[in-house]
Amino acid sequence: MGDWLAVSGGQGKTGTARLLAPMLDAAGLRLTVTELTAGDTCESAPLAGVWLNGDRHPAAWQGGIAVGFLDEPEVAAALAAHPGRTIGFTLDIPPSGCVGLVEDILVDRTGEGDATELGVLADLHPETVHDIVNALAAASLALACGAGPDAIRAGLRAHRT
Repeated sequence: MGDWLAVSGGQGKTGTARLLAPMLDAAGLRLTVTELTAGDTCESAPLAGVWLNGDRHPAAWQGGIAVGFLDEPEVAAALAAHPGRTIGFTLDIPPSGCVGLVEDILVDRTGEGDATELGVLADLHPETVHDIVNALAAASLALACGAGPDAIRAGLRAHRT
């Protein structure tokens, strides 16, 4: 498995990558974030990869943890059929094993027990729903590679400033 993370989809790759970088920095993780588009070739499988919407690069989910946007039906179906570890994210209250929103709180339900607060929308100051989707995608990828809630919140705050 490579020491990199993949971001694929039709929209939101750059925003997700920009949000993810300060989260990884705050967690002390040194991983490369790569935006994949159709036709890109990869020499190794990513540690984790996210599919936001639209076209998914085939390497995004090869070998690593598959992260996907549950509010996109095509993504949700592919995530449900994926044989390896998965993390879904949604703009709604997340089911077990996923990340999502409870009112204005970003929550993690990927672990055992109660939901964990990752941040609040005020940490991010989103201008559009698209910004919130990117933040949820970045938080999910950060969790997939071991970042904790404090690093995710710090990353959201750092991105805003």
